[in-house]
Amino acid sequence: MKKTVTVLIIIVLAAAGAFYFSKQTTVEEEKKAWQEKTRDLEKKITELQDEIKKTEPSVRKKNSVQLLEKPGAASQEKENRCQQLNQQTTKFFSYLNDKGYIKAQGFNGDAYEQYKKALGLLETTRPLISGETQDLYTLMRNISFFCRCGR
Repeated sequence: MKKTVTVLIIIVLAAAGAFYFSKQTTVEEEKKAWQEKTRDLEKKITELQDEIKKTEPSVRKKNSVQLLEKPGAASQEKENRCQQLNQQTTKFFSYLNDKGYIKAQGFNGDAYEQYKKALGLLETTRPLISGETQDLYTLMRNISFFCRCGR
């Protein structure tokens, strides 16, 4: 009986040792694979950094030349952008008017008028920026800041 227990223990220990060493080799293989991937990625990083260094001066020169050539181009571009935004905003509010969302909510007037009213209400009841936790009313007012504009 003792011999069988001893033999079983030895077999279990041998199996555990074999399992451990087999896992150890796979861990080592994975470690080598990850180290190789890391080296490859580090090479790619250095290559990309070198490429950026080569192209960076030419980009700076192009930008400085453009700024020297056209001093009014930036303000004209800004003006065009403002006009585009104005047109988009107008289209958006006319879309809302065409869909009838404002009338369905029971408001009089068009969407842009309601928008201006909401902004006016928000402007008159600004939230407190500091010290809002000193008073429960102020805290609740700050929390409901954006919800009260429709009232």
